[in-house]
Amino acid sequence: MNGPFIPRNIDGCRWCVRFLSGVLANVKGMTSSVPILECAEVARLADADLPRLLQELEVQSRQLHLQKLRVLAECVARGATAGYGTVSSMLQDTLNLGRGEARQRLAHATSLVPSRTITGADIPAPLTRTGDAAGEGAIGPEHITEIHKALTTLPDSTSADDREHAERVLVELARTAPPHAVAQAGQRLLAHLDPDGARPRDGEPGAPRNLLRRTTRANGRVVGSFDLDAESAALLDAGLSPLSKPRPADENGPDTRTLVEREGDAFADLLAAALRSGTLPTEAGEQARMTVTLSWDALRTGTGAATLNGHAPIPVAEIRRLACCAEIIPVTLTGDSLPLDVGRAHRTAPRALRRALEARDGGCAFPGCSTPARWAEAHHLILWQHGGTTTLRNMCLLCRAHHALIHNSHWEIRMAPDGHPEFLPPAILDPERKPRRNAIHTQLAFQDTN
Repeated sequence: MNGPFIPRNIDGCRWCVRFLSGVLANVKGMTSSVPILECAEVARLADADLPRLLQELEVQSRQLHLQKLRVLAECVARGATAGYGTVSSMLQDTLNLGRGEARQRLAHATSLVPSRTITGADIPAPLTRTGDAAGEGAIGPEHITEIHKALTTLPDSTSADDREHAERVLVELARTAPPHAVAQAGQRLLAHLDPDGARPRDGEPGAPRNLLRRTTRANGRVVGSFDLDAESAALLDAGLSPLSKPRPADENGPDTRTLVEREGDAFADLLAAALRSGTLPTEAGEQARMTVTLSWDALRTGTGAATLNGHAPIPVAEIRRLACCAEIIPVTLTGDSLPLDVGRAHRTAPRALRRALEARDGGCAFPGCSTPARWAEAHHLILWQHGGTTTLRNMCLLCRAHHALIHNSHWEIRMAPDGHPEFLPPAILDPERKPRRNAIHTQLAFQDTN
């Protein structure tokens, strides 16, 4: 809060005085057992005392949260708004809360705190067990949110016994588990109690909609978010899981990418694999492709920038890697920005050649890499723009990471006399530059055979 609560009118001020005088004593009594510790005092505590103190403070904080809900429920019961139109608007203005937070607290207060009838008879709280656990300090606000969310989404046809059982299960779990585990348990309970799901209303489609929001930045990067149904989310998890595992340590050391970075790279690999698959719907009679547009000078010198699909800027140096990948159509422009040469997609490996590469390399051919063939890209040993041919002896499979490494480092690839690719490390890694091969895929193939 920015400062003390200053009522907007005289009635609000009178209410404030009466209200505060009745509860301040209780609040002070409840918090008097919690010492006010200065930083210097905390610094003198023993190591073993710090976790215990944190636990005690957390219990006190959770109990204080329930006290706030009780005060809020009383405001609702009395209509005590301090001159504001609604209790929600009072909370937003006097406590500096957002609208969503104010509404959530109101919902929790009316669910966890008992109420009264007009005649003064007590009405039990809808979520009595949740309120009791909160009063003990056993569960916190996030637990309450997940329990409330789960129980309020149960269908109207759910019996009272089933509702009581569901609350008991969730509260007992919340005493020992974090909020996200309570949320997952709530989803499982909902699936058990309402296996068919909510019936779609008239005019609404029966299947959930999948949403994708994306924006292209000036540098060509795309940012956005998506909202997937459970089935689509499971497909995404199945695709990301094998691709986002940390890579084994190699000459460059262990995989230092964070989980977010690994899943981002895995998502890009999924998109590349879908484009290479040839199963996407056609557009204007052609398979899905990417078009790179660049000037003749940029192609000749290897410097400058190009555009990808007409709008995304990309360095010319990156085009060398892309030119080995799925369905890339290069469009070279003269100085007058007229198309000089439009390449065709045959620079990529045809299906028969792709199968031959998979049979020979088994996966990424880089030494020590276990990426399977279905996630690898076909690379030209002698680059296409340097006269290289799309043949078995001039190509090998590389995963996305090692494909970029080959294009951006001093690693070299050559074809051995026996027709298998071998890799020459940079002199900084091996002064003798002894050729290396990937033996992982042949070992896996031998194990599969046996």
